[in-house]
Amino acid sequence: MSDLTKHVSILELADLTGLPVQWLQREADAGRIPHIRAGRRRFFNVALAVKAISESSVATCAQTEVSDAK
Repeated sequence: MSDLTKHVSILELADLTGLPVQWLQREADAGRIPHIRAGRRRFFNVALAVKAISESSVATCAQTEVSDAK
């Protein structure tokens, strides 16, 4: 199985992306990072999570550029 298609825990996702666990938890709670819940645990498809994170960061950068241009 490819690393991009497997599901990982939030700790593993934090390690793979270099992002803080708390930030990933907030984004998942807000529905911005897709995940599967199994009891109290969450599992993330690496490819979908990375795509959602990159789309989120692109949108944030675009909003910042528009705000700076005003």
